Amino acid sequence: MPEFIPSWRIPRHRKLAVFAIVTVSVAAGFAGYKYRKSADTELSYERKCANLCHPLASRVQKAYVDPYSPESQRNMPREVLCMCGYSVLGKPLF
Repeated sequence: MPEFIPSWRIPRHRKLAVFAIVTVSVAAGFAGYKYRKSADTELSYERKCANLCHPLASRVQKAYVDPYSPESQRNMPREVLCMCGYSVLGKPLF
């Protein structure tokens, strides 16, 4: 019998290691998919405001941080107010 034919007998601990790696990879992929899917369903400020003021018209007013100040690296909203109808006072969303 020639020596170059490989033996297909794989030790049990290697089979378990491969099984564990595949199982953990599939579980991590599924968890990432579910996490990303739940992040997509988060409502935007405009949608939250529209739900809050349902029969009335709604608009979102945002007050931004000064982009040139040293504490802000991005132009992030400082406060987000929801204005319902012709209201002057808003309800804070953020």
